[in-house]
Amino acid sequence: MEAAKKILQDDNHSLFSKDNMFTKEFPSDFRRIRYFTLMIVQKAPPEIKEINLLEQQISEIIKNAVKHGNKSDPEKTIKV
Repeated sequence: MEAAKKILQDDNHSLFSKDNMFTKEFPSDFRRIRYFTLMIVQKAPPEIKEINLLEQQISEIIKNAVKHGNKSDPEKTIKV
C-alpha cells in the first residue's frame, strides 16, 4: 500500500507574497462589473495581459462574488 501523501504549505513561499499586489474593493453592483473588470485588467502585468481571456476570468470572479458570496446585497463589498 502506498504511503499517504501530505500537502505542505509554506506561507513564506514567494508564490504567496503580496508585495506589489494590486487590490481593489468594489460594491456588490452588477451594473458596474464591466467597469470594475477593466480597472483590474489595466493594472495587470504585460506577461499575463491576454486581454480577452483575463477580462472574462476577472468578470466571472466578480460576478460570482456578488451573486453567490454577497447574495447580491448592495451593502456588501468584494475585494479583488
